Amino acid sequence: MNAGLRKSTALLTAVVAAGVLASACKSNASSGSSGGSSPAAANSAAANGSFSVDAANCPADAKTALASGETIKVGDVLALSGPAAVAAGYAQGMKLYFDKVNAESNGVDGHKLQLIAKDDQYDPTKTVPQVTSLLGQDHVFSIVGETGTVNAAAVQPAVEKSCTPQLEVISTSQFSDPAKHPWTTTAFATAAAEAVVWAKYIAQEKPGATVGYVAVDNDAGATYINQFSTAAKTAGLKIVAGEKYALTATNISSQITAVLAAKPDFVIGMVFNSVCAQVPNLLAQGGYTGGLIETTTCGSKAILGPLGDRANNLVYAASFRDPTLPVNADQADVKTFAADASKYGGSGFAVSSFTVVGYRLAKLYVDTLRAASALPGGLTRVNVMNAAWNLNTTLFDSYCGAAKTSGPADPYVDECLAVLQYNATDGPKQLTTFDAEGTTAKLGA
Repeated sequence: MNAGLRKSTALLTAVVAAGVLASACKSNASSGSSGGSSPAAANSAAANGSFSVDAANCPADAKTALASGETIKVGDVLALSGPAAVAAGYAQGMKLYFDKVNAESNGVDGHKLQLIAKDDQYDPTKTVPQVTSLLGQDHVFSIVGETGTVNAAAVQPAVEKSCTPQLEVISTSQFSDPAKHPWTTTAFATAAAEAVVWAKYIAQEKPGATVGYVAVDNDAGATYINQFSTAAKTAGLKIVAGEKYALTATNISSQITAVLAAKPDFVIGMVFNSVCAQVPNLLAQGGYTGGLIETTTCGSKAILGPLGDRANNLVYAASFRDPTLPVNADQADVKTFAADASKYGGSGFAVSSFTVVGYRLAKLYVDTLRAASALPGGLTRVNVMNAAWNLNTTLFDSYCGAAKTSGPADPYVDECLAVLQYNATDGPKQLTTFDAEGTTAKLGA
């Protein structure tokens, strides 16, 4: 991320935060609301015990069912170009699944699915106009798979005012909060949940262990630090060293040296991108032989491959299987994905960890549409949101399978994390699985 983008991101974060605060103050001062952004108390449990969004101030089209045979337009905003363009794989995977459903089932109840993906280059200042276009010109039925925490937060006021579902945001932040933002859900287990799993795993391996960490100095790093600190205390672990590095840093040797000086039993790399490979490399150079854990984004052969055996035994948590690894080739969902890629993907389609995520998100969205269609009133945007908060389905390519939500009581659709051990030759080995389905509060996420 260049300096200009970092500056604009920080500025937009401040603007969004100010807007949320102002909105909260306005809600406290008055019982009224504008558009679909209703007070939290207005969202309610329906007669059958399920959670429903308050649609009193929604525009009429949000409560009107699609006409017979009308196309379901699905919007997405993500990096299709620029340094984060690997995210384009998400859109390709979504389109693959939509093409499959259109060909094999004539869409959903006779409604074909059309993906409209727009490029924001992972720049939140470009996300807003793209979403404005999706809502005002393309008239999308939902926005699915948007990438980036700040990016998604920047457009929440617009989706809430129009009562347009903003589903399955690709972020490890805690977006699923139906009481405050009933029109937005998140796609994955949160960073907070990941940190809790680290503590549980370490305590399981070595009760009373000492831990040192290196963390990126931003909001994501702060989430990891805060949540792990709480979980470590609960698990009886002792944090003996903690170092931060700037997002722009290209070398973290001084931080690793400081952590090694404390002689911890485990080191956690709360890190991303190129720094993922630095941590095991520098630890090996320092003679470290203890346990090493890194974030789920680090557990990739594309990142760790150049290290060879030096990255072996690194542990990370993951919520889905990488379809490119031979160790996963015999898994039923991986086989299904490969077959669909061959049948519907075309010559330019690549099986990857990005495209399988897009496929996974699209399947979850179609499951949500089918649940919404069965509700009184049929396929409306309001019903799609109600269905999203009351799901009972399965996640594609998941280590656990079940995907359930029940409003504020359990707003996260993905609460399963497998603990994997990296191996450059044989692929990752599954050590254990933490399935917190339905127990988000107990997990600490």
